[in-house]
Parts: sequence; structure tokens; C-alpha cells
Amino acid sequence: MNQHSEEAFVCATIGVGSTKYQRMAELAAQSCRWATGLPTYVIGNDIYSKYPELQTPHFLKLHLFDELPHASTVLYFDSDALFLRKVSFAEFFDIPEFVCVRDRSNAWSLRDSANISVPLDQYFNSGFFIANRRHHKPLIEEARRLSHCLGEQYLFDQTVLNLARYTLRTPTKFLPREFNLVQFRDEDYSSRAVLAHFNGLCQRSIEEIEQKFAYWGPQHRTARWFRTLRKSTKETLISVKNYFSNQ
Repeated sequence: MNQHSEEAFVCATIGVGSTKYQRMAELAAQSCRWATGLPTYVIGNDIYSKYPELQTPHFLKLHLFDELPHASTVLYFDSDALFLRKVSFAEFFDIPEFVCVRDRSNAWSLRDSANISVPLDQYFNSGFFIANRRHHKPLIEEARRLSHCLGEQYLFDQTVLNLARYTLRTPTKFLPREFNLVQFRDEDYSSRAVLAHFNGLCQRSIEEIEQKFAYWGPQHRTARWFRTLRKSTKETLISVKNYFSNQ
């Protein structure tokens, strides 16, 4: 990207509510700045207060272009997510495709995709996506309209965003699961992992949240890389040994 497009490509997360929620969002934002080098903003209580009609803070995702008027492309990520390694999203600046990651097959996604008649293989997790103003404003506007007429939704913004994208047949680029590791567990970590999505982290104490982000933060990345390399080398040696043993 050129200088102008770099300034127009920003990242955002939502940190609304108590000090705990705000702190979690700040930690997530710090990891994004470290990983992407892009300007990263926390949409907080001051902005949420401008939209008294919203059912929950989740729906602030439908106002990102309003609150970030200088941005033509926005990378959104949930505040219970942490970037695990440095990564460039330059290729996704101002493209026609809506960029996202398919959700894991679980009780929530199965129920929600069935309720809105969106095939599970076309159903994405709204905890991470990249959208741009030029191509995806109609999608956001349709999702906003649906949020007012569908009533209570189990998965809030995810329901209306999926239905809007599928109904409008918005061109979509589904990234590999490593770009949004929903329900992240320690064993999910690999050298390709980009974003760890800790579902339910907000239910922990602020001390536990800070410990989780610290453990998966930059200071532990080298140790995890060596552990992954050691495991991979051990598995390779075992495979070679087994191969020659069977000859």
C-alpha cells in the first residue's frame, strides 16, 4: 500500500462497560498495533452513549464507518482476541471482497445459520472481518436495517451481518481458520496462528485476563516458537525412524 492507503486502513475493537472490559480491549488493541503496525482504535463508552437505540455494544460494529470517518478500510476484531504474530493485511485494502473467517461448527453457529437459512460453510464469525467503505457500505446498511426488524438475536451482530452478506451476495474472501481461532485453546497454537479468539474471557477476573494476554504476548512468543519447532522435529524423527523400521 502507498502512504495514503496506509493512513486509510485502520483497525478497531470495542471496549464498552466496566474497567475490566475496557482493559481487555486495550490489551487486544496493543497486540494489534504490534502485529499489524496499523492505527488501532478502541470504541468505548463515550461512543456507545451516542447510540441509545442499540440493544448491546455488539451492534457498534455496524457504525464503524460512522465513527472512523477517515478510514476507507477497517479491520475489526473482538476485544477477547489477541494477535499472536506479526502479519500484513495490505493485500486486503479497498478490495471488493468482504474478508472474514468461517465460524467453527458448534451449537451456536449451527442454530444461528439454520435460523437465517445461511449454509454453515458460508457462515462467518463476526469477531474478525475486514470491510471497506467503497464496496461494503450497502452490506453494513442492510445489516443495520435487519437489526431493527429481526427482533432479539442470539448472536447479535453476527446474525444480521451473515444474513446481509448472504442475501446481497457480497463477494467474500474466507481466510484460513488461523486468522480467527475461535474458542482458542493452547493446543490450537501453531507457527501459522494469527489471531487467538478467547471466547468467554470476559467472564474471568481482570487479573486472569491480564495473565492470559501476558502469557500469549510478545515476551512468550520465542519460547512458544522453540517449543513448536522441538515438537515438529521430534515428530519428524519418529516418522523417519518408523519408515526405516518398516523397510
